[in-house]
Amino acid sequence: MTHAQSEDLLGAWMREVIRQLFRDHLTLRATDEVRREEVVGAAGAERSRIERGRHRMPATVFGKVTVVRIA
Repeated sequence: MTHAQSEDLLGAWMREVIRQLFRDHLTLRATDEVRREEVVGAAGAERSRIERGRHRMPATVFGKVTVVRIA
């Protein structure tokens, strides 16, 4: 294996490790998320119900991660 190949492989491994750490960070933050008392939509309508456990998959510079939020 050449030096350049070793660097490429190490870079890919590190991006995956950082992606997993970031995903775990977001998961931990989701456990502490509290419901807001008043939520108003873009049209000005009050939102009176919540949905826990909504999943989103934003793309990051490290790859896609799954985020669980209150909607």
